[in-house]
Amino acid sequence: MRQLLDPGEHGLYTLGDFWPEFARGFRAEPTGEHRPPRAGEWYLSGAITAAYHATRDLSTSYHIARIVRVEIIPATVRKCAP
Repeated sequence: MRQLLDPGEHGLYTLGDFWPEFARGFRAEPTGEHRPPRAGEWYLSGAITAAYHATRDLSTSYHIARIVRVEIIPATVRKCAP
């Protein structure tokens, strides 16, 4: 089984498929399952791991994911005095 790229402290991955309605406020969370995704399910894949939507049943095993709503809080960047 392929190891997932470390998702960071929150354990969430970005969506690799471009779905405008999910562009903000949603991420993917691994379910712990590793099997071929069924049509309509989300799975994790890629060198830089992201979530993809299976449009049909797949024959290759992947880490299965679920979509979760997130709150995105932008960071403030300020230049410090030298």
